[in-house]
Amino acid sequence: GYFKKLGGVAQAASGIFSGNGEDANDGGVEELLERISDGVLADDRRSAMTELRIKATESTEAQLALGMIGVPVLVTVLREERQDLEMIRGALEALYNTMATELQGPETPLDAPVPGKVCAEMYASDLDHVTLLLSLLEEEDFYVRYHTVQLMTELVKQAPKGCLQHAILSSPVGIAKLMDMLSE
Repeated sequence: GYFKKLGGVAQAASGIFSGNGEDANDGGVEELLERISDGVLADDRRSAMTELRIKATESTEAQLALGMIGVPVLVTVLREERQDLEMIRGALEALYNTMATELQGPETPLDAPVPGKVCAEMYASDLDHVTLLLSLLEEEDFYVRYHTVQLMTELVKQAPKGCLQHAILSSPVGIAKLMDMLSE
């Protein structure tokens, strides 16, 4: 269903990045996202999240695929699995790693999509995603809050100018949550 429709987008994006349109490699991201979203065993889902987080630091193709098709799956994890801190931390780290890690080298074409910007634009394009991050600032777990702040900082750098600021100002309690975080 969902991944078959978006799989073509990921392949096209990877094809653009690698310079060809034939069977582009997504770095195994689609399979990991399927395990995260459709997995029955919690340990298998956590294992897939760990692998996804690592792939986001190792492969530009994986970063681009994660930015193109992974954001909805990771947002679902952040929204629906608040009791599973390992999954929440993993989703935040995967998003951050995709946005913050620059793997492009001198041989990368100048018109190639930048994975961090693609992921940031996909994430910041929905006001609810930013509101979700603001709600994560209330979590008791230090690492959830830490990774949330890291991700928000990277969104400020990578998302289109003013996008994150607009989303925070549009949220009824956005400024209050940020001020509470700063006071801690």
